[in-house]
Amino acid sequence: MDGKELAEKVLVALAEAKDAEGSVRIKNAHVSGISYMNLGDYGLTFLEELSDQGIKVAVPTSSNPCGMDRELWNEQGVSKDFAEKQARVNAALEAMGVTPTYSCTFPYEGSWSSSLSRGDHVAWAESSAVVFGNSILGIRTNREGGPSALFSAITGMTPNYGMHEDKNREPTLLVRVEPPVPRGPLEWGLLGKKIASIGEKARVPYIDGLGKIATKGELKAISAALATFGPTDLFLAPRLTPEAGAKPVGLDEIVIDGEELEESARRDVELAIKGDLPKAYFLGCPQYGVEDLVYLARLFLNIERIKGEIYVFTSAHALSDPEAREAVASLRAKGVKIFKDTCPVFSPSPKFEKGVLTDSVKSSYYLPQSKGVKPSLEPTVVAFMLANGELEGE
Repeated sequence: MDGKELAEKVLVALAEAKDAEGSVRIKNAHVSGISYMNLGDYGLTFLEELSDQGIKVAVPTSSNPCGMDRELWNEQGVSKDFAEKQARVNAALEAMGVTPTYSCTFPYEGSWSSSLSRGDHVAWAESSAVVFGNSILGIRTNREGGPSALFSAITGMTPNYGMHEDKNREPTLLVRVEPPVPRGPLEWGLLGKKIASIGEKARVPYIDGLGKIATKGELKAISAALATFGPTDLFLAPRLTPEAGAKPVGLDEIVIDGEELEESARRDVELAIKGDLPKAYFLGCPQYGVEDLVYLARLFLNIERIKGEIYVFTSAHALSDPEAREAVASLRAKGVKIFKDTCPVFSPSPKFEKGVLTDSVKSSYYLPQSKGVKPSLEPTVVAFMLANGELEGE
């Protein structure tokens, strides 16, 4: 059985297991689980066998972060052996026609997003992108596994169930957020975690009280947290999501206090300041975009040199923007460590052995699994550095 026959067979089995209403043609795909840290030798061999057969993807297909910055892997602290095997993974994917985006945000921030329209069917395996895409862009995708997304890319089709069907995109729970409105990625991430903890009833939450405007960073944060901690693949919010419509009636309702989110966002850093504050701060889970990089550079505009360790993870598509490149040059000159193509969750380095703070609720779930390190949550990198006495003015 060749790779295409295998892909078709697996998708048929998936469709039967999910009682799918046939299949739908997809506009693009996004594959995950491509770090050698996840794949190991067996996964690497499988991908190389597919590429050796001449298997090609049938639709534009992007790729999730791999296990290293492809240019700065040595500076990142990745071993030569790991780098060589990761390069083989990348080569196999690229031989199949997978675009080397190596980003968890490319599906909705990269160049292809402008060609997507509300209602388009795609097959994305990055869970935070799934929630962002369904909720903010109005596209339709299930939370694919890495193999099923790749097989959908090869066939150009995906089983028609779940988020692809209208009946599954109706709200299942009303969430009312009492003022103050959440502010910043950490508070929005904590909100997503709180909603997700409700479980199956929060499969499609209608969230009222978020206001009229949100930054992309805030929307990325809530999408990532909802996907990480629960079953949500779509949330609805008036003025923020295209399918929200009028507030639903007759649903179970929960109330979340915005003041509690504020308190939660500051609790960990207060505890950390009283004890041993970690010497590292991690930003970029999901990966930083242009706006994030520019904002961070402006925060540090009058800072001569950073003594502590700040790690920022971004993407090639973000760095294609001149403003982002200028921001990165400024930040690196001040001592900020910036890497692309990868994420600490999927990479052997950095290890954060002495602890780490972050504003990413998503990484607070994954870092303990991948590195055995439980990060402390802290709302702003500036507050962290000031508390640590590691900002030196001009």
